[in-house]
Amino acid sequence: MTHWHYSCHCVVLPEDAFPATVTPGTRRTIFKDETNHRVPSTSDKDESAHVAAFAKGMYCKGGNISSIDEPNTNIPVIPLYGLPFEKFWLQRDRGCDKVPPPKGEVLELPAGGQFMVELAHNRGQTTLSFGGEWTSDWLDGHDHPEDWRGENAGDCLSDGLMHAQTAAGTAFAISYNSDIT
Repeated sequence: MTHWHYSCHCVVLPEDAFPATVTPGTRRTIFKDETNHRVPSTSDKDESAHVAAFAKGMYCKGGNISSIDEPNTNIPVIPLYGLPFEKFWLQRDRGCDKVPPPKGEVLELPAGGQFMVELAHNRGQTTLSFGGEWTSDWLDGHDHPEDWRGENAGDCLSDGLMHAQTAAGTAFAISYNSDIT
């Protein structure tokens, strides 16, 4: 089974690839998927299609209770909106700062290189849970045409491509400080 639409291929860009508004000396990354920024996702009609990048080495990968590994968690997917930095960073508003990845589990972000994450509505729709049983080319597990957008798309794509037209505003960064808390 291929995860062509489902995986996000990310490229780490050098600092000179960004406008002068980016702080010099920093590096950022952009999402680029195999379908030219088209990262399909699905949801129920009543909710927007919020998506998170799931990978080993992430905070709250198994939820926000450190003693429980919840294979179907959607804690990282819940939007961060209108929060001050101290609640936004590491998703402190929901306790993710207290649930770091297991010791030694990291997502390698090679400068000038590439890495892979999985975009999903919850961890259960990734290979990180249930042995990957609930993954498919489309997050709802159904077959759809390449340009599928779901019902009532309007200005906000509630199904199909994504909540927005592109993954703009999504970024990874390389920290040169091992203590990010």
